[in-house]
Amino acid sequence: MAVRLEWDGKPTEVERLSLPFQTVETINQSRTTRDRDSGSLLAGQGTDTNHPPNQLIWGDNKLVMGSLLKEYAGQIKLVYIDPPFDIGADFSYQVLIGDRSIEKTPSILEEHAYRDTWGKGRTSYLQMIYERILLIHELLDETGSLYLHCGHAVSHLLRSLCDEIFGADRFRNEIVWQRTGAHNDPRRYGNIAEAILFYSKSEQPGSRAHARRAARPAGRLRSLLQHDQAPQGASGPHSPTGL
Repeated sequence: MAVRLEWDGKPTEVERLSLPFQTVETINQSRTTRDRDSGSLLAGQGTDTNHPPNQLIWGDNKLVMGSLLKEYAGQIKLVYIDPPFDIGADFSYQVLIGDRSIEKTPSILEEHAYRDTWGKGRTSYLQMIYERILLIHELLDETGSLYLHCGHAVSHLLRSLCDEIFGADRFRNEIVWQRTGAHNDPRRYGNIAEAILFYSKSEQPGSRAHARRAARPAGRLRSLLQHDQAPQGASGPHSPTGL
């Protein structure tokens, strides 16, 4: 018997728009970086037609994934996502320019990365996540894996969604990431950890070695994005993410 999570307005199908990408910049790989990245996720760039170059795509990941389906459906080996945690925070921030302070509010695209407020509350949040997990499932190779980073307030709901889309038997593990040391809170037990839900598309998931290779360049990229783009007070779940 299948178990499903239901809410008002739950979509019965996901819109799949295929939009053209606009190339802003192309970076040719040097021999030095090619040798450095040999054997990693970044390997295989350049003129080798069997290994198309990596792409860094900026935009709403729902539209991006819909546009990737035509060429990459069933071919992606690993997806790591770090969506908002539904904590109700708005990460607009103040910028000092001379003696004046100006509020920097997110652009339309940045709202998905930095703003964690939802028009209809939890139901809007679940709909946003549900549509994206469905698209991820379609993009994954049969041996592909999903790593879903989430907070303690929504991890139980997101696991139910993944059970529905991937199948409960495709749940592999819940990885607990301790993000801070123990601390005292007089009102509750201190929240010091977050979860990463690990699912595979089939009974034969990719190896952990592949996941470790993927994590190294992804971690470097995430650190750069957080340093260069994240507003003050924003980190982790509210930073730009991609496939």
